[in-house]
Amino acid sequence: MNAHMEGGSTTRPPLLTGTNYSYWKTKMKMFIKSMDEDAWRTVLTGWKRPVATDEKGIQTEKHEKDWSKTEQIAANMNSKALNAIFNGIDINQFKIISACECAKEAWEKLQTAYEGNTSVRLSKLQMLATRKFTRHERWMKEYNERFTMSSKIKEKHYSKHGRDSRPF
Repeated sequence: MNAHMEGGSTTRPPLLTGTNYSYWKTKMKMFIKSMDEDAWRTVLTGWKRPVATDEKGIQTEKHEKDWSKTEQIAANMNSKALNAIFNGIDINQFKIISACECAKEAWEKLQTAYEGNTSVRLSKLQMLATRKFTRHERWMKEYNERFTMSSKIKEKHYSKHGRDSRPF
């Protein structure tokens, strides 16, 4: 079934086909938010594995059994969001993000792959604006040419038939 034709689902994420990124991005955002707003916040703010600092100030990752309740909840929100993203892509996109442990990192890698970085997005917007301006210029030129041609036809008519005659 065509991904654009599928209805919304609260249990199945939208599928990124490779050609529908902007559609997928919007639908996936709402899918994750519908699971849990905190899961979406994890996509926006990121998540890092909890660390413990010893007496010397050296940080080491905590073992999962030593995580606080708050750290467990944060990890769970990240897992929900990352799972939704993993299940909403095909094998080609999975290759891009398979090593990601953080939903934010996966989201940003897909965004860069499909939209480019900030400067690429700005270039695309400038290109669209230029195209639109160019189309507008072309339309104005055609309009002016038609107006000029119409004026010349009227001038010819008036010169043959006098100013008081009505054209055509």
